[in-house]
Amino acid sequence: MYYRTQGSNKVVFTVATYIFYLPMTFLIPSTSGLAAATMGIIGPMGEFAGVASDIVVSIYQAAAGLVNMLTPTSAVVIGALQIANVNISTWWKWAWKLALLLLLISCSYFVILTLI
Repeated sequence: MYYRTQGSNKVVFTVATYIFYLPMTFLIPSTSGLAAATMGIIGPMGEFAGVASDIVVSIYQAAAGLVNMLTPTSAVVIGALQIANVNISTWWKWAWKLALLLLLISCSYFVILTLI
């Protein structure tokens, strides 16, 4: 029973970290700036929760990549949409399905990694 409780804490931390990084990536669009601002706190919290540091970094990268794919503050996305002559609202109408799928797959992947 103790192992199951301990594992659920890992899962909660994993999903909470992923959810934490989604809005933080929007607020701090610089990936290196976001890492500098948050990894000093989130990294040790992950160690305390029993989640390996490489998984915490991967969660950060996945959440940052997902948000940077959609956000209008990403120069790459806006530049590519401008070159392709695609309106950002059209991009969002198409990309939200892909983003939701990626969110579900990556969360599931990180939960499985945490439990292994």
